[in-house]
Amino acid sequence: MCRLAESTANHCFGNDNIRPMKRDNTIPKLMIDDDAPAADFVDSLTSEACFALDTEFMRVKTYHPDLCLVQLARPDGCLGCIDPLAVDRIMLGERLAAVGGVVIIHSAGQDLEVLGHAMGYVPETLFDTQLGAAFAGLGEQVSYAALAREILGVEVDKGETRTDWRRRPLTDAQVEYAFEDVAYLIEIYNDLNARLEAAGKLEWMRKACADLVSQSLTPSDDGVVARFKAGSSLAPDDQPLLRDLVLWREDKARAIDRPREWVVAGGDLVEIARRRPTSRDQLQSCTALNAAQVRRYADDVIERVQRHAQSAPERIWHGRTDLSADQRAQVKLLQRRVRAVCDDLSISAAAIVSRADIEALVLGRPGRLDSGWRRDLFAEAVGEYVESR
Repeated sequence: MCRLAESTANHCFGNDNIRPMKRDNTIPKLMIDDDAPAADFVDSLTSEACFALDTEFMRVKTYHPDLCLVQLARPDGCLGCIDPLAVDRIMLGERLAAVGGVVIIHSAGQDLEVLGHAMGYVPETLFDTQLGAAFAGLGEQVSYAALAREILGVEVDKGETRTDWRRRPLTDAQVEYAFEDVAYLIEIYNDLNARLEAAGKLEWMRKACADLVSQSLTPSDDGVVARFKAGSSLAPDDQPLLRDLVLWREDKARAIDRPREWVVAGGDLVEIARRRPTSRDQLQSCTALNAAQVRRYADDVIERVQRHAQSAPERIWHGRTDLSADQRAQVKLLQRRVRAVCDDLSISAAAIVSRADIEALVLGRPGRLDSGWRRDLFAEAVGEYVESR
């Protein structure tokens, strides 16, 4: 349990490494920078049906996000801000994994990534309030501040968004920002959960959140390739090589923990695939790689160029110009059908189905509309396209 002797107490769980914040003495706000009280606070969540979680992290000079804070909120209002630069992260992840219950996160994608990498923890049952807002028809990619304002009438200060979270000690403004980032999530969850249950959308929401968790556990090569947007500028002859280069760069950036663009810039990957250099001199002349990059990566790059000398053409990236006039008309028709379904259900369409999803359907490529909850939701709108495969 979170134990404050009085509103002015300076410890919790009998440990001086936890400091209650002074902004609102009616709600315990605890700064935790020691293993034992961190474990105690997480263990106190075990009996709860849900808890809220947020992270602060930085990703400037690294591939992996650098976890700097973990904020937790209990249904009784007690807030804990744990410093992962001082606390055993793996222990913290193991304790969180043992808690169970619904974990409430806003816009969970990057949080799941940093939690998985830094702590080996991904929640089993997730409720993403941004996704919940989309299912409730409140808009796509709605911010936490906007939800707090819309649902609770609360203004959330976002002044520390771009602050240096690795700095110690944290400023009072940073600490207050960190607590506010998690303080209202349970109330927002309660509101959204009730709306979705009343509208019969809760099962779709659960499945969509389960998809987010699954994707964070098993990131796919297809996802890496899809995020590389410049591939459609190349002819099908060159795209298999580019795909290989993109995946090689991803593995290299992950291994050395440096940003992808620090390994080889995306524009240089495109030029390599287009011009196919077979020597270090050719590689340097057709790209902006510096001497150190050429020295480090030339052998890997040239080996891939040679491997794809006889590879069959393949259209991996599809640009808008790859669609025929008839296919573009089909895409527009399906967009109208999907939007009509979403309008009838008061769901924000763009947050649920993208144009890329619809284009994949028209082009006969595997996609998110082929199966699962999206297939069920839009069965009448797109069923004939799926059945025709």
